[in-house]
Amino acid sequence: MQTARHEAFELLAYCLLPDRADLVVRTHSPQADVRRFIHRLKQRSGYGHFLRTGGPLWRPGFADRPLGTLDAATRTALHVIRAPVRAGLAAAPEDYALSGTSKGMKNGGW
Repeated sequence: MQTARHEAFELLAYCLLPDRADLVVRTHSPQADVRRFIHRLKQRSGYGHFLRTGGPLWRPGFADRPLGTLDAATRTALHVIRAPVRAGLAAAPEDYALSGTSKGMKNGGW
């Protein structure tokens, strides 16, 4: 994801659901700003939708939660990619096209 790299974030896991988008990101940069990242992500991804429909794609605001340990990030990433199964949108996480993980997570590490 170009916006994540530009804002010094690495996208570890994501899931786009009908009512929300869940992301697990990390950064090693002290200059990284999660509010600026989310603002730019919503602005860039919502612009085409606005041109087509005349309305917003995203609701105002967002929620974030620091995940201090690798174990917490791994658990959260697995929770995110399993969301379509819990919502009845897919039989298995890999069956849902609008979710995924970084290569590192797929290979068992970060």
